[in-house]
Amino acid sequence: MIYNAILKSRGSDCGGVGLFVNDTSTFIPRNDLLPVDKCAECVFIELTTERVIIGCVYRPPGSDLSLFTAYMDTVLCKINSENKISYIAGDFNIDLLKYGNHPATTEYVNCLFARAFLPTINKPTRITEFTATLIDNIITNADLNGCMSSIVCTDISDHLPIVLQTCHDLQENLKEKFVYKRTYSNENKVKFIECVKVENWNNITNNLAEKDPNFMYNNFSKKINNIFEECFPVCKHYIKGKRIPRKPWITNGLVKSCLRKEKLYKRFTKKTTASNKDSYIKYRNILNKLLKKAQAHYYSQKLEEAKFSIKRTWQTIKTILNNNNITRTTNTIIVDGKVISNNNQIAEEFNKYFINIGATLANSLPQPIQSHKYYLSNPTNKSSLSLLPTDTNEIINAVSQMLAKTSAGHDHLSMQLMKLAMPFVAQPLADIINKSFIEGVFPDELKIAKVCPMFKSGDQCHISNYRPISILPSFSKVFERLMYNRLLSFLDKNNVLFRNQFGFRANHSTSMAVIEMVDRISAAIEEKNFLSAYL
Repeated sequence: MIYNAILKSRGSDCGGVGLFVNDTSTFIPRNDLLPVDKCAECVFIELTTERVIIGCVYRPPGSDLSLFTAYMDTVLCKINSENKISYIAGDFNIDLLKYGNHPATTEYVNCLFARAFLPTINKPTRITEFTATLIDNIITNADLNGCMSSIVCTDISDHLPIVLQTCHDLQENLKEKFVYKRTYSNENKVKFIECVKVENWNNITNNLAEKDPNFMYNNFSKKINNIFEECFPVCKHYIKGKRIPRKPWITNGLVKSCLRKEKLYKRFTKKTTASNKDSYIKYRNILNKLLKKAQAHYYSQKLEEAKFSIKRTWQTIKTILNNNNITRTTNTIIVDGKVISNNNQIAEEFNKYFINIGATLANSLPQPIQSHKYYLSNPTNKSSLSLLPTDTNEIINAVSQMLAKTSAGHDHLSMQLMKLAMPFVAQPLADIINKSFIEGVFPDELKIAKVCPMFKSGDQCHISNYRPISILPSFSKVFERLMYNRLLSFLDKNNVLFRNQFGFRANHSTSMAVIEMVDRISAAIEEKNFLSAYL
């Protein structure tokens, strides 16, 4: 099951509040319910279809209770004025067991009662050897008939987790318990290679003079896509519940030990004797040492396997640091103050925004004073660039240097599969590319990109906080590489590029730019010239 995370950090390395919402539910943030002062940390959302408000609250123990009560009174009044059901969960750090004996606590509970909100947890949620307090709760103005609240006995924290099973009928967009996907097994890949090998590609390149690049590539694409569909058909796969531990280093023996620890903790919470506490703590400490040892051994093996790959090494390090930064696109956006939850409309709004980014940015830039020709110290004849024909050897060599990525464009054919097929399709592809060079036409089908919006930062409901990632067909990379080789050869031969152009050039890097700057500064110091720096 997939959830959307709505998080509000405390602004430091730890702390904060958050909600996890099933991705089948549509929601919008309710920032109007957040406190203006620092009496509490809160996050609120509204399930748009059900008109239900969900909140998570943390009140620091040292904050002013009367100020927090006044804030809650304001929030509950606003929710009631909108005639909406609400569930607010959190660590309030207000011991409801002191109701009637502690004036500030009594005032807070009376405030809840006055606004028709009731706490659903009535037993201690934080238990030590000498104390038991009820400081965590879920308050609601919903009808509690048919609802069931629970306290989970586990030592995941010094607070016991609380659960409320509601009777509220959420109109969930139920997903099917199966998915349609392709299977890229080794067996299917071998079949794909054999089919490409025996395919007749001659009819694509027959009568070259009478065919245009679009016609040739469309036929080529149709043939290889038919082979792809035959070897990697879309099949129905049923979704199975996850029955394995969430952490890869957890063995079956450690799972049993964790369950044993939970039983000892449950026995301690039921009967807080010194003997039960001692048994639990000793077992917990031994288990924690085993878990840390298993984790260290697992990642040590991972780093050893990735020692020759910087990319895999950093991926492992990010996993250790829990810094994967995986953020899913929101299922609702706000455009001109209007909430949009329809997937087709969301895609259309993203498309409108992305296609206008370039024009909007260009219009905001000042017009250059000098023409681009001013910066060309050695202007060349504009017709002197020639596109020499390619051959199978150049194509195979170019493709062999490309990474075997599994991502694919609209044609579903990844770079990995293209590399497998290239020895057998290099000749027809060379004929198509040569025809493209002669006619000056780039096949239209290769211009179609699959665009994925990637969230940057800020509010997920605003499309301006996303950047587009375009995935083009894999075969377009071959056209681009061959054209790049010819264009770069022309620029280098005629010294068109500035000698200090360090980016996007072979045998050049940002390190060389730094060395160039250091050399200039050193030379200036030796010649006793003045230096100035602007930041």
